[in-house]
Amino acid sequence: MAAICIFVVLAGVGAAIDLNILTRSKEKVIDMADAVALTAAIAARETPDIREAVADSFFEKNRDAADGVDILDDISIVFDDATKEVNVIVSADVDYQFMNIFGFADTIVSASVRATYAITNVPPASIAFAFDTSGSMGQFTPDGRTRIEALREATDALFVAMFEEAENTALLEDALRTGFSTYNTEIVIQARMRDGFLHVIDTVENDPLFMADGGTNSRPSVLFGLSELLSEEQASNDPNWSGFLIFMTDGNNNQAVWDDQTLALCDEARALNYTVFTVAFFAPQNGQDLLRACATSEAHYFETDTTEELSASFRRIGRELGESTVRLSK
Repeated sequence: MAAICIFVVLAGVGAAIDLNILTRSKEKVIDMADAVALTAAIAARETPDIREAVADSFFEKNRDAADGVDILDDISIVFDDATKEVNVIVSADVDYQFMNIFGFADTIVSASVRATYAITNVPPASIAFAFDTSGSMGQFTPDGRTRIEALREATDALFVAMFEEAENTALLEDALRTGFSTYNTEIVIQARMRDGFLHVIDTVENDPLFMADGGTNSRPSVLFGLSELLSEEQASNDPNWSGFLIFMTDGNNNQAVWDDQTLALCDEARALNYTVFTVAFFAPQNGQDLLRACATSEAHYFETDTTEELSASFRRIGRELGESTVRLSK
């Protein structure tokens, strides 16, 4: 009887130890599947080859992180673009420590995790525009339109591209706020931040003050845009809020000190993690240099010499803004 009792106690202890090993192994397999699914969902909008390569690469680089667990290499990663979900199955071979006494050497544990890459939330975003409407904007482009007419067309193209890129346009429109100013030697039009973007289009197309006149001083307009973004950030309760400044000119500031003041404002915007896009439209060298220095990076600076190039640049900015609203919902 004592021998039997000792055997039963040892078997119970052994089973408990093996159960604990299985439980810990299962947790690590779930963690691995969850991490791969998240990585795959983030890459889901790439081409099929790229997104699968990204997920596979992440899995291979992190298999060893599951210390003490033999993660098998036959992972399953399946994208379903109809439901916008990715399903990941990860398995591991777990060796028994005591159950092998009864002929059970090992077992396979698996975890299946599903992540969605559908957009169910768009965090708030605010865009401030600073557009040059100095006298040179009344000059004609090679295709026979004035520069200010080209700017009207490009502004509309920006929003069209932005909403084409966004997966959920209704959510984007709800999350979007825009402000607008035009300048020559001082601010001409000053529109505070408000919901949506239609007021920007209306201003560009219908405001009689949206006309070419006067000299050039970009500082007040860029300052207005920065101030609006600061107010927006302070008023937002969402840590994922993002701010954008779009600054365009076709000339030089009439005084060099205005270049320095404008650049200092751009530096402040970048320090606050606001994204600064700049567009030079027929701008001379000094204007180009200022805009290049103001932009968040070289990729955020655009140099254009035709109406089509201006619209293409604004469309590209719009696409980047649309892409920036993509957030993974888990």
